[in-house]
Amino acid sequence: AKTSKGAWDTLKNMFESQGPIGIVMARRKFFRAECAEGTEIEEHIRTMRSYQSELQTLQQEVTESDFAMALLTSLPDSWDS
Repeated sequence: AKTSKGAWDTLKNMFESQGPIGIVMARRKFFRAECAEGTEIEEHIRTMRSYQSELQTLQQEVTESDFAMALLTSLPDSWDS
């Protein structure tokens, strides 16, 4: 970086995703995930596991119980019956 602003922007971009904002965004993505009607359940589970892994990388534990609850609430209404 050639300026102090440039250096600051570089540092911000490098570390923001691992700070509080990154954690909030990752948690929001995990807990607000929705499985669209017609989506293969295996694909959706893989997506949810990748979100879980992302949170664990940020030192945010997602228990199997939390994972199960998030997965069940993300399923479309057609899975209720």
